[in-house]
Amino acid sequence: MDTPLDAINHEWKLQSPYQQAALNKVTTYIHQLCQFVSMAGRAYLPHAADDSHTTLDWDDAGVCLLGQTIRAPRSGMIAAVSMLPFELRVLDEERSIMTALSVSGRTKEQVIEWFKDKLVINGLDPETFSMDLHYNIPAHAVNQGQPFEKGHDAMHKEFAAIRANGHLAINALVQSIPGLEPARTWPHHFDVGTVFYKRDADGNILHTIGIGLAMQDGLVNDHYYYVTHRNEEGPMDFSMVPALPEGAYWDSETLKGAIMPNAVVAQVENAHDQAALVAQFFKIAIPACFEVIQETVKL
Repeated sequence: MDTPLDAINHEWKLQSPYQQAALNKVTTYIHQLCQFVSMAGRAYLPHAADDSHTTLDWDDAGVCLLGQTIRAPRSGMIAAVSMLPFELRVLDEERSIMTALSVSGRTKEQVIEWFKDKLVINGLDPETFSMDLHYNIPAHAVNQGQPFEKGHDAMHKEFAAIRANGHLAINALVQSIPGLEPARTWPHHFDVGTVFYKRDADGNILHTIGIGLAMQDGLVNDHYYYVTHRNEEGPMDFSMVPALPEGAYWDSETLKGAIMPNAVVAQVENAHDQAALVAQFFKIAIPACFEVIQETVKL
């Protein structure tokens, strides 16, 4: 019988080799637009200590990243970003589209004006909504008055496949490993991830293992899968770590964990083997990190 991680091959979306610079550019515009969804959560949802009220989830049916349901006075609403067409959407509680705005060619201020109008229609105070972020994200032209741009359709489709597969794999891990936090897309680093905390008898965190799929950053110029270990008592010993699949590697200096660039996955010719490669990466990297904290996991 397949484990949840083995079974991801049944729903895996085939990825193709891509032009990295073009995909990275599309990713930055999607990241910027997703801040509208997160800031709606910050404005109208009860605040969670870990900021999870600003997180997003992947909706496979709608091919979009969406926020949590906001209980508006007139009707429940969900803010969402569609990949293709590239739109900011307002959905009802059943995830049906109430209204949408194609953002290509529109400035951030124009999108804010449109979104606030939709907040009013749903009975929310638009003055509560603000795009003043409480965290830092990379500088971008849209914050300097330049309009949003839509990339080539192929790049938006590739982004959607990467994110759908990332959510699929991380959710499979959440099903498999007791104690993992729910899989979420975090608006700050724009990674879909989960985390495991090992605590002492008083509830203090001793070890943190992070697992996820991140967008390009100063570490890797591509989407990448990662497993990272943080130890309050000192760094992880990388001298005895197991070998990872070809193209993946251990980073003992910055990330303090395992990395597999998504381009390694996209080069594999069929969806079944792409899913198997991601599963293999996690099956090696996760137990190695858990072994450090004297925990055993079976994947």
